[in-house]
Amino acid sequence: MNGRKSRRWRDVTLIVGVGLAALAGFALAEWHRTGGQPGAPLDDVYIHLQFARNLATGQGLAFNPGQPTPGSTSPLWTLLLAGFYRLGGDLLLPARAASAVACLLTSVAAYALARRLLDDRGAALLTGLLTALSGRLVWAGSSGMETTLFALVSLVGILRHDTEQQSGRPAFGSAALFGVASLLRPEGYFLFALACLDRGLGLWLGRHEIKAWPRRLALETLPVGLYLALVTPYLAFSYATTGHWLPNTFRAVSGNVGYLPLRYGREYLALILGDHPLLAVFLPAGMVALGARRQGPWSLTLAWAVGLPLVNAWAAPRLRHHGRYTMPLIPLYVLAGVAGLAALVAWGQKRAASPAFARRARTGLAVLALAVALPVAVWWAGQFAWNVDNVNDMQVALGHWAAGNTPLDATLALNDIGAIGYFSQRRVVDVVGLVSPGAIDALQDKSPGREQNVALCRYLSYRAPDYAVLFPNWYPELTRNRQVLTPIHSVQLANNTIAGGKEMVVYRPRWPYVIDPSIAHPVDKDLGGLVRLRGFDLSPGGELVPGSETRLTLYWESLATTQTDYKVFVHLADDAERIWGQHDSHPVGDLAPTSFWQPGDVVRDEHIFVVAPDAPSGEYRLLAGLYDETTATRLVVERGPDAGGDRLVLARVKVGP
Repeated sequence: MNGRKSRRWRDVTLIVGVGLAALAGFALAEWHRTGGQPGAPLDDVYIHLQFARNLATGQGLAFNPGQPTPGSTSPLWTLLLAGFYRLGGDLLLPARAASAVACLLTSVAAYALARRLLDDRGAALLTGLLTALSGRLVWAGSSGMETTLFALVSLVGILRHDTEQQSGRPAFGSAALFGVASLLRPEGYFLFALACLDRGLGLWLGRHEIKAWPRRLALETLPVGLYLALVTPYLAFSYATTGHWLPNTFRAVSGNVGYLPLRYGREYLALILGDHPLLAVFLPAGMVALGARRQGPWSLTLAWAVGLPLVNAWAAPRLRHHGRYTMPLIPLYVLAGVAGLAALVAWGQKRAASPAFARRARTGLAVLALAVALPVAVWWAGQFAWNVDNVNDMQVALGHWAAGNTPLDATLALNDIGAIGYFSQRRVVDVVGLVSPGAIDALQDKSPGREQNVALCRYLSYRAPDYAVLFPNWYPELTRNRQVLTPIHSVQLANNTIAGGKEMVVYRPRWPYVIDPSIAHPVDKDLGGLVRLRGFDLSPGGELVPGSETRLTLYWESLATTQTDYKVFVHLADDAERIWGQHDSHPVGDLAPTSFWQPGDVVRDEHIFVVAPDAPSGEYRLLAGLYDETTATRLVVERGPDAGGDRLVLARVKVGP
């Protein structure tokens, strides 16, 4: 082994050693925080585990057994975990081990890319060490997610892309690597598009003779065919099962985010600054220095590092879970920051009177950069430990609760499907849409707040899950409505660091949209050509008692769509038209407004009114109808004994002493 290779192996050994120490520190922080209960820092980890278990046991690529769906953004990671399951039956620890190994190799790949770009062993070593110490990247490497494997394959793909471009060889190796990257994360499609653009520009600037272009284009087409051969099966599976080429997760993340690109940009820059304040200062200068080089894979490196955040800012402007969708870019930012430091040192060397001073300055900056990285890594270790503790205390605990307190054939409507679905082994309806694409369609273009609550209520009514496990802060109108949801169990976090809310509640539902209702008192009367009253239930069913509550359940059928939100009135009136009990409200407490009804919808609508304490004994009429609150105009009864009037006489009831 020559001296250069020996030095490289020493560098790699040092980088791996530092990376192992960082991973061990995260594991110790987790052990201390959780009391020795290992877990995952993110509920999404268990989504992969559920898909992998079902795939390994012959249930196909499905979250709910027997229901194939492209709910995984990383089918290759799912396949890898399924292999682990077939070997040993366990999933969490192998997943975390795989992401940890990928994290270590990512640091080595960052070192190799820096050697190629900077042609400076010291700067490359510093890049590798700082990547191994990067707190957010080590968080990903400890998580059991595909993030670090995607980062590794992306870096190696960029290196291979440059080698092939410099040598003039067809891009078969890089196309295969970018295909693997695309099967690990959808962002890989964008990376391959950038690589094709970079390759095309390189050919154009190479000034090949016109007569050589047909052969060159043919050679370039073959690697594209290889890439498509790798990625098309999953795209076709997605299209066949959902009618969309990309996985459900892409649609769920990119739709109805409620963020603005400028806000995303500010938060993203804050993340980069927090990763390493010193490198962040020198990062712009480093990118300029890389761009000034005439050789090396800087063009694709910079296009990827800058392009992905810009695309995310418009397509999916939400920094979820510590910005994990852009964590694979961390090694590139480290490299660019080190390049900026190297440019500063080079500038100082030209002006230093003593070469020894320049060497000391270079060493001092490297030591300072490492010293800054250490406390940041320690902070992220604590954050990781809290994240695991949160998921264990909330989603994992609720998964075990559901396993012990719900029937085996129960269906659960969930905000977070991962751990609850994995540990309960119950079928789920995903209100976010990752594995239930109908939820995405139901919420599409609905404004956050009331509209989404109303749309979700209708969607879940037709899916009819037996339980709902939701964050109340996500859907306040839905979760506060006791006509629909009754809380039966809850979990609260004292220090929420990763969950969508500090409280998650289990509800027993009574969904308002019904298919074939059992009605005690059929009626069948139309109002305004828009609505038909199918009938009603009345409780109590005997004499009404003054001062007591009476529950009237109306069953409305929609005959035609309307833009008006009609309000329901219920009156208990005597023959002299005096009202002795009354309730006015939009259907189902405004969770099923008439403007959302579709023809054929049947809505169960409850109204509770109090019989006046001074109501005299006797016979009364129970009246109901619909009116436009803005104009006070009632819908007219179209047929039957009440035809032409603006109210329905439901029944005559007695009020006793």
